[in-house]
Amino acid sequence: LASHFSKPINQVMDHARSAAQSMVDLYASLRRKFSVDAHEHYLFSPRDLSSWVSNLCRYDVTSFDEFKVAWCYEAGRIFGDRLVTEDHKAEFA
Repeated sequence: LASHFSKPINQVMDHARSAAQSMVDLYASLRRKFSVDAHEHYLFSPRDLSSWVSNLCRYDVTSFDEFKVAWCYEAGRIFGDRLVTEDHKAEFA
């Protein structure tokens, strides 16, 4: 029975690791590009990552494609909505 589930579980874990690493990479990139020196509210913290994960848990996704859509949407809400200049928004997109 365990061998029956091992392949799907391994695929899910691979996607989860990839998604988590991508989240951390995006977060680090945004912290480097957009600082409080530019705008006071460009303060990104680890709490943003926690909110991102928490928000993703609210979705009822049935495919990795649906997950990617939710992942991008939540990133836009948490990070993109804070950006105020058109240049910064373009860099984020």
